[in-house]
Amino acid sequence: GEENLEVFHHIHDLVRYFCKPRPADGLAIGVFAASDRESLRQLTSIRDFTANLRNILVLPDRNNKTIAEGHKLQPRFVTYRDRDFKEIGVVLGNLIESAVRASSNLN
Repeated sequence: GEENLEVFHHIHDLVRYFCKPRPADGLAIGVFAASDRESLRQLTSIRDFTANLRNILVLPDRNNKTIAEGHKLQPRFVTYRDRDFKEIGVVLGNLIESAVRASSNLN
């Protein structure tokens, strides 16, 4: 299948992307990295757009309020800015692999 990678640095660009029509099939994974609590708040404000994504979330800190706000996005995996990002690659690989297995079981 066709593979795409989209990178957005501003929330308004992300919203614009979600407003475009796209095919319903395919794997949609969001890796969201919040640089601070305000950017996290902006992300959670558009969570209706991200509800159908498999989310990986990178939080800016380990504050309980930050963690609670981040969980509003219903992430499959949470990590922090000061951690090794290799684990994101492993989780991403696992999400893709499980989606491929699920789609091959449908065919």
